[in-house]
Amino acid sequence: HDWQAFIVPSIAGYKPSLTQVASQTITDSSQDQTIKVNYQADSQSVKVIYKDGDKVVKTTELTGTTGQTVKVALNLPTHYTLLNEPASTYTFRASGNQYIIVELGHQMQATDREKIVTRQIIITDPTGHIVTITQTARLNQSGVLDLVTNQTDWDKWTTSHWDSFVVPRLAGYTPSQGQLAAQA
Repeated sequence: HDWQAFIVPSIAGYKPSLTQVASQTITDSSQDQTIKVNYQADSQSVKVIYKDGDKVVKTTELTGTTGQTVKVALNLPTHYTLLNEPASTYTFRASGNQYIIVELGHQMQATDREKIVTRQIIITDPTGHIVTITQTARLNQSGVLDLVTNQTDWDKWTTSHWDSFVVPRLAGYTPSQGQLAAQA
């Protein structure tokens, strides 16, 4: 009597320790046999794709084995925020593992700037003595800085004004201008 050859069944995503057991002739001196077949999970990987709209910013790889559940540790690129919530774990399948898509948004930062506009009034009296009056106006502009593109979306400048200025009168003289109007 013979034991027939045995083909070890395949299981998707796993590798058997033996692929077959050879046929064997059985005699009166044959002993009982136990042949163990173990399956080891195949290595698997899946891409984690970080996207800014349709643009791929970064790709990493998540690795494991068939049937293994691993933690999905996100590593956002600099100055990006997370727009979606990918699953915190991933279980590898024997085949057909799907990409993990991470949708990114740009970090934004409020910013502002100031501009000082100066008006100088130069008064020269009849003796040649010069007096300079300086008036300043401060303008401000707020904006939002996109930390990814380094571009700022600016609001309109604020407005300010210079006060009116009355030119001092000197007895016997007429100034070239009697008053400087306030200006916005």
